[in-house]
Amino acid sequence: MTLITGFQKAPLHKRFNEAELLQTIVNRYRNFYKSITEQVRILQGSKEFIELCKDYYLKGYKDWIILGGIFNLLLNEKEIQNKFKGRAVLEKITNNQLTDMVKGFTINASNFNKKNMDNFIDIFFVTMLKTYGFEIRYPRMGMHQAEKFLKERMNILELDLPHKFLFIEGTNEWPALK
Repeated sequence: MTLITGFQKAPLHKRFNEAELLQTIVNRYRNFYKSITEQVRILQGSKEFIELCKDYYLKGYKDWIILGGIFNLLLNEKEIQNKFKGRAVLEKITNNQLTDMVKGFTINASNFNKKNMDNFIDIFFVTMLKTYGFEIRYPRMGMHQAEKFLKERMNILELDLPHKFLFIEGTNEWPALK
């Protein structure tokens, strides 16, 4: 009889491509920089948000993931204020149009609490799955299923561009973009 002493890590998914993921990260930073820079400055001045981000960094989250949550929360607030016709309209809009929709739009830092950020980071993870070409078969995935898959099979917590954390007190350095 053999005792099982540990579990093997699942292999990376066949769609994982490090070069493509790095280019996607560059594009995400570029789009976030164009669209949510003002909101980022506000959040960099919020002690509560900085504390929340310390937890995210301990979980291995990269700034581009946190920025994805910020972007989605802003997009949601903008959607509510403009009374869009729902998700179907948003799904037909290009990334550049989405970026333009939130450009210069800011809300109070207190809206970026743990509950909201966790929710909108989860939405960002589901959006990432769609970006990779995965079909979302369930209208609402269970919390953290997309995150688990992306961490384990797509290696998202291993890749980032070199820079200091955006949300640590005293730093505000965006990565250098080509």
